[in-house]
Amino acid sequence: MEKEFKNAGKNIKTLQINKGLTQAELAKKLGICGSGLSKKLNSKNPHWSFSEALELSRVFGISMEQIFLTKLLPFGNETKRTSNTY
Repeated sequence: MEKEFKNAGKNIKTLQINKGLTQAELAKKLGICGSGLSKKLNSKNPHWSFSEALELSRVFGISMEQIFLTKLLPFGNETKRTSNTY
């Protein structure tokens, strides 16, 4: 399962930038501290709770599957996903 989430940190960082959110703002929306979010984003094996994943989906307006199971590519002010799932 770890391999499947290997792009989550990069995806979330890309979405955060495209949405114009700071890391502190995103952490607040998720109900976690900034350092906790930083650790999750930079970890090779992050542990996201279901409620955090659901909130990420709500904040970014895309499915949890897109955030955690695909590789998103930045495209202007939008984010596109590749057709490959991992």
